[in-house]
Amino acid sequence: MSSNPACGSRGMRVAIAIAVVLLLPIAYNAWPQMLRSWSTCARVSDHLRSADAAMEAGEYGLALAEAARARALEPQNARAILRVARARVHLLGWNPDDLANTDTNELLADARLVEKAFPRDKATVLALRGMVARHRLALDDAKNLFDSALALEPTNGMAHLGLALEALREGARGELFLEHMDAVLMARKNEPGLHALFGMALKRAGDARSAEEAFLQAVSKRADPNWLTELATLRMVQDKPADAEVSARQAVQMDPRSHGAWLVLGQALVGNKKNEEAIQAFQTAVGIQETPNALFNLGAALNANGNFAQSVAVLQKLVQSGDRDPLLMSEFASSLEGMGNVQEALRIFETLASLTPQDPKTPQGRILANVSEYARERVAAIRSGAPATTPTPPPNAP
Repeated sequence: MSSNPACGSRGMRVAIAIAVVLLLPIAYNAWPQMLRSWSTCARVSDHLRSADAAMEAGEYGLALAEAARARALEPQNARAILRVARARVHLLGWNPDDLANTDTNELLADARLVEKAFPRDKATVLALRGMVARHRLALDDAKNLFDSALALEPTNGMAHLGLALEALREGARGELFLEHMDAVLMARKNEPGLHALFGMALKRAGDARSAEEAFLQAVSKRADPNWLTELATLRMVQDKPADAEVSARQAVQMDPRSHGAWLVLGQALVGNKKNEEAIQAFQTAVGIQETPNALFNLGAALNANGNFAQSVAVLQKLVQSGDRDPLLMSEFASSLEGMGNVQEALRIFETLASLTPQDPKTPQGRILANVSEYARERVAAIRSGAPATTPTPPPNAP
């Protein structure tokens, strides 16, 4: 018996129609899920491309943020995991102070991933391990790791940064330190945080002028209230109150709750003979945080402005706490004399006049010598019965 082609064709069409009817609901229900999956894949790819571009531009924080977004969308995505690890290695290696708040074991695990997946980062991985070793105070290991990194890649900025920090720690702030920092800033010359880090290192080493230049570079690239406060402080150390006032005003404008910024602004205003404004600045600092330094500066400014009773009230808080710093006691005695409590002032000045610095060549020794000399002058004036005059407190810096 021969088959009927027409029947066969008609039967196939019926079978297809039945299949379509049966499968259409399934396809219809799956379609939104497929669209979501395709959308997620596209977003992940976009974030990873952005992460790679940011890494190439040296914007490691942005690279980490983009890679983390990709990983949040697809937690098991191998490319996202690797890029998060790579960005963390670079970001934290260049910001070693942040290691204090980092799980360094986890970071070292990231470094192992990066070493396998990105062979050209081998020197950077070694430098990162050196930074972790330095953080853990394994200083010999740190130096060996930095040297190994430079043997692979002589211009590796992270390794040079580690060796520069070690040179500072060891007190070798000479040509070796400058050589390493030149390489660091050559590698990351547009990174404001590195200029600020350089400035802090120079400040700790006592080089206020070079530290000021480093912070100027930092704030020229990114205004930061903490850096502006450091800049103002460095300018005060160099007796530049006018410049310090400019930086401090910028700092308090950016962060009105910064205790340190208000404190250095007050000191700059005193240096610029703007006592009323200085008192207001110190009062703001005390209102934010009542530290001994802020109270002393406020009391001294009130004393210099002739507000003796208010000065005594402020300084007495420190005296009653047990603080007997000679400079504080000199200010306190001056305020007491100004408000008429001459006998109590005389008693304090007599004690201060008997003090002798162990080493008058040191900064603290010079301050104590100034305090003692001023106290002797006040003792002689009070005992001679000379008419009361507004006392002039000793300088609070050598």
